[in-house]
Amino acid sequence: MKPLRIVPMTPEHVPQVAALEQATFSEPWSEQSLLQAALDERYRYLVCLEDERLVGYAGLLLASDEGQVTNVAVRPQRRGQGVGTRLMEALKEEAKKRGAKRLFLEVRVGNAAARHVYEKSGFVAAGIRRGFYRKPPEDAVVMLYETDGQTDSLL
Repeated sequence: MKPLRIVPMTPEHVPQVAALEQATFSEPWSEQSLLQAALDERYRYLVCLEDERLVGYAGLLLASDEGQVTNVAVRPQRRGQGVGTRLMEALKEEAKKRGAKRLFLEVRVGNAAARHVYEKSGFVAAGIRRGFYRKPPEDAVVMLYETDGQTDSLL
C-alpha cells in the first residue's frame, strides 16, 4: 500500500470528490455545491490521497465556535483501513485551529461502521433527529465532540 496524504480540497479535487459523493450517498451534493464549498472560507474540506487518487474526503462547516461535519466518505475498497479515522482526526485538528469548541454531525442510526469511526474519534451520541434522512427514510443520531476533550455521553 502506498502512503496516504491528507490535504485541503482544491477545485482540482472536486470531480473525484463528486464522483465518490454520488457513489456513497442517496442524496449527494452536486459538483457545483462541492466547488462552492471549496472556495468558501466557512467550509473546510480535506481529501485523502494515495498518489493523486482520492481514497476519501471529509467536510466541515464552521460558524462562530461550532463546526458541523457535513460529509465523510471513503472508497469501499479502503474502508476498515483507518482512512476515515485519519480524516476525522485531521478535521478535528482543523476545527481546533479555527477556534471551534465543539463539532456536531448526524449519522444514520443503522450505519454502525460510521458510528464506530466517529466514536473512535471521540464523538458521543447527543440525541436523535427523527426522520432526518429521506432516501431511504431513517432517523439520525446526532453526535458531539468537544475540542477540549470534556465530552460525556448525553444519552
